[in-house]
Formats: sequence, C-alpha cells, structure tokens
Amino acid sequence: MKKIIPAIIVLLFAASNLAAFTIDATAKRNTIYDIPTMVRGSFGKLRSTGEYGIYIYVDTRSEEGERSLETIFFRLNCTVEKVDDYLQTIIDGKKIILAEKKWHGWKSADGVIIKYTVEGSPYATVDAWVEIE
Repeated sequence: MKKIIPAIIVLLFAASNLAAFTIDATAKRNTIYDIPTMVRGSFGKLRSTGEYGIYIYVDTRSEEGERSLETIFFRLNCTVEKVDDYLQTIIDGKKIILAEKKWHGWKSADGVIIKYTVEGSPYATVDAWVEIE
C-alpha cells in the first residue's frame, strides 16, 4: 500500500502536465474512392491560396490493381503563419511552433504530431488533426 500511493501521485502529476492541445482541420473533399494502402501526412502550403495546413497523402489501389496517389489538403481551424523558416500559431496566448522548413519540405516540430484516420474501403473517409504535447 505504501508503494501504491506514491505511484498514483506520480501518475496523476504526469497526466496533469501533458496539457495536449488539439487543432482540428477540415477539407473540402476527404473521400478516397479506391482502396487505401498507405497514409502519411505533412505540413505544406496550398499553392492556389497561399494557406498553410496539412497534406495527407494516401496511396491507393483500385479493384483492378492500378495504383495511384491521392492528396488531400486540410485547413487547420486556427491561424497558421510562416515566420522565417517556421510555421507557427497562437493558442491560449502562447506562440506554438508547428513545423520547421527543411530542404525537402516541412518537418514537424518536437511534440507536434499529425494524426489522421481512414475509415472504410473503398470510399474511405479521411479525417486529420494536429496534436501538440
């Protein structure tokens, strides 16, 4: 019993310090019409509007066996701006760095994770969001 109580206190303290933020994202079109085989995500810029958000890349295979790559852009439900070589946002009055520009694209900052779900096959629905630890 003496060892259990300190363990519970440490666990509660650790859980209270996680303070993770979630930034939701939306897409105009988030349906994949073929069978998804692999999914990955990264930060990027939508060329037509200049907005920054999340790109979700879905490798697909049709029922006939043809492979293709579907790209879906998700707008973050917060303001994202480029400052020097960083993408940042403001949450609860704090500046949060989301990603850093590298020679090959944007690399997520430490503690920033792009999450996504793909439900259904074929006609899968893709949802994406960002978690900040």
